[in-house]
Amino acid sequence: MFMQKQNFLQQLGLCDTNNNPISKHKTIFTFVGNKKSGKTYVTTLLCKYLKFKYLYSYTKYSRPIPASKPKEEVRFIFNLNYGKLGIVSEGDQCDGLRADLLFLTATEQCDTIVCACRPSNPDTLQVVHDVANTEGYQVFQIDMQTIISICPTNEKEIAAFDIATYFF
Repeated sequence: MFMQKQNFLQQLGLCDTNNNPISKHKTIFTFVGNKKSGKTYVTTLLCKYLKFKYLYSYTKYSRPIPASKPKEEVRFIFNLNYGKLGIVSEGDQCDGLRADLLFLTATEQCDTIVCACRPSNPDTLQVVHDVANTEGYQVFQIDMQTIISICPTNEKEIAAFDIATYFF
């Protein structure tokens, strides 16, 4: 069973062919997918699983959110043995995403960041690359279509759990 999990991570590009996880240091991992592909859902589940895995090693942060935005967006910072991991689920609005990424990179100095972007709004992905270049990070894109093609129908929970368990 573990080998299947590693193959899943390999298909996402999170492990090399020897099942070694890729570097997480100074990396922004971006779930990229169309509307309703499950970016926010997987990011939120990933955060939930990590909260159980690293009890008492995280903090929630917030910033003013426009009333028109959904309240289920998550913003957490985890203190892990290799450094800080910042997670933000909002990725549809450039201004909010830029504010979150700058906070996580420049202010909190997170080693690793997870966020989401929508290809139909390429400006959000450009914001990720701009912040990464300015703050000295690399960007790693995780394609939601790949997750959808690997996981059984409507079971993105498996992807979030496996990423939380075997990668972070």
